[in-house]
Amino acid sequence: MAIVQSLANRSGAKTFGKWCTNFQKLVSTQFSETCTRVDIVFDQYLENSIKGGTPIKRASGKSKGIKTKVENNDQKIAQLAQSHHAEHNKELILSGGFTDPRDAWSSTGRNVSDLSSNHEEADTRIVLHAKDAKHCGFQQANIICRDTDVMVLLVAHMPTLRHQVWMQTGTAKKKCYIPVHQIQLNNEERSSLLAFHALTG
Repeated sequence: MAIVQSLANRSGAKTFGKWCTNFQKLVSTQFSETCTRVDIVFDQYLENSIKGGTPIKRASGKSKGIKTKVENNDQKIAQLAQSHHAEHNKELILSGGFTDPRDAWSSTGRNVSDLSSNHEEADTRIVLHAKDAKHCGFQQANIICRDTDVMVLLVAHMPTLRHQVWMQTGTAKKKCYIPVHQIQLNNEERSSLLAFHALTG
């Protein structure tokens, strides 16, 4: 979500359609000769949820934000896959942004049911996607996020991730890369992180 908000502030888009085009370009630039998979993970705000008050609190500030329901986005996603990824052996994966929070989608048509999750927050979905990337043979995961909660979760789960995990944070002009896999904690400290996150995250 931080990336979406950041793009909204600097993309210069005046319409939602133009913003979508800019977002597609931003996603495409993540692919390279060494990066063949990009996962995009969104939050879900469900009714009667413990997190149900979060959107209300965010909307109480100066910016009311934009709330829209995309009814028919299949064609747009397919065009993105065909024009940028599928023909170059690249894969784009989406989860959390669908009406059914358990849905996950791959631009290659690959079965990604292992990424099916009812997690509301992208924070925990990111860990699931990082684990799946390792299972698929990737030796490095780059997480683009400015949320310290995500770093706490990644550090807590590093023993099961078992590969290089870098977290890109900072600003558009001054980026910072944190080697999460190099953060050393003893077992007691690491095992306490999930409890702290549950209470404060």
